[in-house]
Amino acid sequence: MSVAPLRTAMTDPLTAVLKRTPPMTSSDHCWTVQLLHDEPPMVLQVPIFVPFLVAAQELIGGWMERVRPLGLTLANPHPALLVVDEDGQAKGLPINQIASYLYGTHLHGRTIVGPSVVATEVDTPDGRDLAWLTRDEAEYLASQLTDLRGALGGAES
Repeated sequence: MSVAPLRTAMTDPLTAVLKRTPPMTSSDHCWTVQLLHDEPPMVLQVPIFVPFLVAAQELIGGWMERVRPLGLTLANPHPALLVVDEDGQAKGLPINQIASYLYGTHLHGRTIVGPSVVATEVDTPDGRDLAWLTRDEAEYLASQLTDLRGALGGAES
């Protein structure tokens, strides 16, 4: 499992914002797990001031869609979600074997392609919204998903 600050995975304009701000000092809710089609799951540390949707859209690289994975649970009362590229199929992105397995492709008949990000939901005054994982959740999930990747024989389709 690799752990990296988000700034190493980002491109303009968010990178510029991150470079101008001091490192995050405290918060448990500033982590997510990125699933790429050909690399082990990566835990990303994100400064808490960066809204989830802003960072996720940069990591996904396009319009986002939430999907509920069958094989992914968290310790909190809300379910884990996968955030994927809504237009990934049309873009010809490579199959993301881990995300597809978690989604339950064998049941839904849909393959997940391109990068995905693991999120959770939180209750807000406006309803439920996407949120960062805690560090413990992110590290636990990344280790479980790394094991899954090995069991699937790598991420190649």
